[in-house]
Formats: sequence, structure tokens, C-alpha cells
Amino acid sequence: MEAEKLMHLAFILPASVLVFWGLGVWVDHLLHQKWVGILGIILGSVAGLIYVIQQAIASEKKASAEDASHPEDDTSRDRENRS
Repeated sequence: MEAEKLMHLAFILPASVLVFWGLGVWVDHLLHQKWVGILGIILGSVAGLIYVIQQAIASEKKASAEDASHPEDDTSRDRENRS
């Protein structure tokens, strides 16, 4: 399940850029401007990147919490095997 969660991150950034660009082009058409599409690309990039970073941090915290819940490491297993 964790792999699926991380796989969707590869699609989030381009999808957010595409959606915001589309909205920018639509607003360009409504307001007869040329710069809103570029602003949409920038906002989409920033929004997608923020989301990807948030998910990466959450994944790292989850992995750290799982590691902390299993305090047994290789050295303790080696001591048990030697005894």
C-alpha cells in the first residue's frame, strides 16, 4: 500500500500544473489577457511541489515511527544468537 501511495506522487505534480494551466488559459480567454496562463503554470508547480513535499515528510515520519516501535536491532539479535 505504501508503494501505491508514493506512486501517485509522480502524477500529482504534472496534474496540478495541467489543471492550473487550464484554469489560467480559461481566465485568459475570459479577461482577454495573456499572462494568467503563465501564472497558472507557476501556481500549479508550487501547489504540486508543496503537496509532494508534505507527503514525503509524512511518509518519513511514519517510517521513523515504525522503526521506533521496533527497538530490536541487529546487534541485539546477534547477542541472542551467540547465547
